[in-house]
Amino acid sequence: MASTFKKHNPDWNQIKCIMADKDFTERNVFKQQFPDSQILICIFHCLRSMSREITCEKMKINSGERLMCLEIIQSIVYAKNESNYDEIRQKLEDTNIKTVIDYFNKNWHGIRTEWVVHFQSKFMTLGIIL
Repeated sequence: MASTFKKHNPDWNQIKCIMADKDFTERNVFKQQFPDSQILICIFHCLRSMSREITCEKMKINSGERLMCLEIIQSIVYAKNESNYDEIRQKLEDTNIKTVIDYFNKNWHGIRTEWVVHFQSKFMTLGIIL
């Protein structure tokens, strides 16, 4: 599909960012086909994915712990800057809920530039020249 898009859009190499969900296959294809573009993860899909994975059953936590972790993670998504991200992430660490912390660190921390609003804002201009 990406090659068809590129074939019919000769200015494809001017694309600066691509919004996607967290699907690894899809994101890898975009990274290969559009190497000069930043891949971003839609915040709605990010939060939905986290909510689906951070469940009482999967994480072996109670509903109060789940709610607390999801609230902290939502705050992380909307971090104002990198130090704010680190500060809120520390709150997650301070919960000592290993299953959630491990899930977050394994799946989300390493790609934070793709889903944290502060980092996304550096790439997504919606056509506004910065």
